[in-house]
Amino acid sequence: MAGTNAAGGKHRFGAITGTTAIRVFDYILAKSGLNEREAVKAGFDPVSSYLPDYDRDPFTQDARMINIKMTADRVNHKILGVQIVGEGEVAKRIDVAAAVIVKAGTLSDIIALDLGYTPAYSQAIYEAALILKANGFKTMRIREGGLRMWPFKMARE
Repeated sequence: MAGTNAAGGKHRFGAITGTTAIRVFDYILAKSGLNEREAVKAGFDPVSSYLPDYDRDPFTQDARMINIKMTADRVNHKILGVQIVGEGEVAKRIDVAAAVIVKAGTLSDIIALDLGYTPAYSQAIYEAALILKANGFKTMRIREGGLRMWPFKMARE
């Protein structure tokens, strides 16, 4: 971008989601967007859901557990942030989350994603969608009054 602008271009850097991923021993920790505390400070009414799952289809030899927490705005259903930790692959998932967040994507948008699939590298359904579909029906209800999820602590039980 800097080179393009130095050569006369007029590119602007897009939104920042603060996406990061680090390895600590056998675990990878990744974050994009806001966590619940940050969302409250920013003036949102956040609601979160949590899903432990495998990073790829569990019948594959290299499947590893990962834990995903997704935070959305209760009023407009926009995805505010995603945090992932586990021994499995998290980089693709956090990058997808960052793309949805930077485009102000909603819960419906993330369910509608069409992502590549092969059992050796991913699940058939993106885990973020699983949070909202498989587990989400237990923790989320969209009603006329807006989005309602069980508190994060209850979602883990």
